[in-house]
Amino acid sequence: MNKRKKGPNYTSEFSEGHLFITILAYQFVRIVRKRLCEKGIKGSWSTLHMELASHCRITATFRRADGRTMNIRKATLPDPGAKKIYQALGCPMQPGGMKKMPV
Repeated sequence: MNKRKKGPNYTSEFSEGHLFITILAYQFVRIVRKRLCEKGIKGSWSTLHMELASHCRITATFRRADGRTMNIRKATLPDPGAKKIYQALGCPMQPGGMKKMPV
């Protein structure tokens, strides 16, 4: 006989949390697509996702003269399509700025 233990994924709190975040994400997508549509940018969520997928943050790691490591994080420049989306939404082109983190 298979007796599976019920883990944390089976709790009602987990289900309620999952449902809440799913509804929140759905509303977010609707708001973003509506604002983009008002600015003349039409497309499915997957099209918009593909357009924005090339924009990322990178980390460069350097060895300092004192032997310690320096990590520098910075966003790449957005492609023209992503730039158009950011401008329509009023978002910064390079979110997060540049961060220098000595390790």
